[in-house]
Amino acid sequence: TVHSLVKNAAYALISEVDGDPGAGPETRTLAREMLALTEEARLMALGRAAELGTVELLWHCVTRVLPSSGDTIAGLDPASRSVELSGTDYQLARRCLVDLMTNAWKAGAHRIEVAISVEEQPGTARTQTVLRVDDDGPGMPAGVLENPATSLAVMAEHLRGYAGSLAFSPRADGGTQACARWQSAW
Repeated sequence: TVHSLVKNAAYALISEVDGDPGAGPETRTLAREMLALTEEARLMALGRAAELGTVELLWHCVTRVLPSSGDTIAGLDPASRSVELSGTDYQLARRCLVDLMTNAWKAGAHRIEVAISVEEQPGTARTQTVLRVDDDGPGMPAGVLENPATSLAVMAEHLRGYAGSLAFSPRADGGTQACARWQSAW
């Protein structure tokens, strides 16, 4: 019951924020992220707290609360499912995944493919978390990261605080690949 009440309130908040031209990109992103947090809290209440930190659980929470037009199909790379993330990396991945998938969906993508990995940084003993989102949408407008009014520019700035970056590149078969990366907190 509590989950339903919080989820309904979050959807109402998102509706209001989306309709308010004065709402900033950070507010819109945080409102959507609240839905994934609500789903995580529900699973913890059901005794699934041990799964927190896995990409499998993150994927479940994010895809369960994102809007869907019915024709958008999202898939997670099978190798990503078992990846475990530190608390900080999990939170950054949640934020990026919600924002990048929402943007792909709003742009009209019919297919969204996601991969998350933890990779060694060449020449160091450090690792980085890499999140890739491929979609078949119309492509990313030029200069999107230079426009401070977009949630993507806010996210790119946030990732820089973790020695990270956000980049977009066109795919050979159409659409866009978004790649968010940051120094892992392990």
